[in-house]
Amino acid sequence: MQLALKIECANNASQLVKVLDEKALSKETTSEIIELANAYGTSWCIKNMQVWLTRKYGMDGNNLILVDSLQSIIKGFIADSSKDSAELSNWLLKHQLKALIQAFDSEVKILQQAELDERASKRIKILTDLMLSSLIAKDFSVYDKLVSYTVSNKTLFPAVELTSVLTKTYRKCQKLDLAQPQYLKLKSHVFDRITSAQDRKPRSANDWSIKDKNRCNCDDCKILNKFLQSSSEQKMIWPIGKERRQHIHGIVDGMKLPITHVTERVGSPHKLHLTKTKQLFIREVVLRDKYKKALVLLEKY
Repeated sequence: MQLALKIECANNASQLVKVLDEKALSKETTSEIIELANAYGTSWCIKNMQVWLTRKYGMDGNNLILVDSLQSIIKGFIADSSKDSAELSNWLLKHQLKALIQAFDSEVKILQQAELDERASKRIKILTDLMLSSLIAKDFSVYDKLVSYTVSNKTLFPAVELTSVLTKTYRKCQKLDLAQPQYLKLKSHVFDRITSAQDRKPRSANDWSIKDKNRCNCDDCKILNKFLQSSSEQKMIWPIGKERRQHIHGIVDGMKLPITHVTERVGSPHKLHLTKTKQLFIREVVLRDKYKKALVLLEKY
């Protein structure tokens, strides 16, 4: 970047820096990026940052990249307190908002709910980092959109997990009047979801129904779903061909279902033995305990 500053030619400087990637954006480089913006203009700088933070795939596809240590980068920009640094900060936050939505929306399209839940903590970390970064920069439009996106996408953000977002953004929001309405909106959303789940009637001892949603709607999965939703059926023996059987094995594993699935390799076709396990009851007890602890925590915030 220092060399790009010294050559004093926008086109040549752009050729030098466009080969960089997202690693070029860090707390240590913010001052140099601001210098580049001062020398060649913020539009020039943003155009090159866009290249760093975009990964192409296929003929026309573009993946927007989420940067690490976003809060440190934003702090580095706003510490300069110049018009250029404010514009860079504003652009980066909006870019990261688009990158977050793109990444999270793509997961919804391809993953089972259990797989989404398994990755929830990572999404929560990214969401919290961007929320805090927007609050540090006092960019309330980005914070508002993040809260709205979170509230509108229940499958992406388990309510219990969202309590950590509230606890980590609480102090910042308390100091910023314009952030408080959205903070309270998110808190109300989390509280309502948890209390609604907790108020549901506990599972009875003979209720073997599994309500987990299966994204696949093929004919075999319709048979599987009927077995899952049955409150009385605990076991199922299913004569089914190899490829179809492998598909069901994959669905059961992908959904993280409390079911054993074993193939009886006798006769033709082989038989798939599906058995719901007591883990179905255990996981509900564990989840209810999490709800209880989350509500106690919410009282403090």
